[in-house]
Amino acid sequence: CKFCRASTETIAGLRSYLADFDVPTRIVVGRADIADCEEYAAEFGPDTFVDPAGAVPATGYPQFVVLGRGGHTLKVIKGAPSFDDPAEIAAAFGLP
Repeated sequence: CKFCRASTETIAGLRSYLADFDVPTRIVVGRADIADCEEYAAEFGPDTFVDPAGAVPATGYPQFVVLGRGGHTLKVIKGAPSFDDPAEIAAAFGLP
């Protein structure tokens, strides 16, 4: 969607920032035609999960989910962050 695509640079920047702190990330691209999902997912790399059917629940786009070490949900953030600095975004999500 246009909201996710407008956030591409922010999402990629946050992912890169978190990698410096050894915080794993997973990007899910979905709820669209499979070809569109695959094309957009390619922008984030081969470990991006393609979910055209919407198996991963989302109530906002983009949506960020912070998981604990055991896989439990700690925080769900709906929509794009209101700022672009990866350190500010990570802090708002309760991350390093």
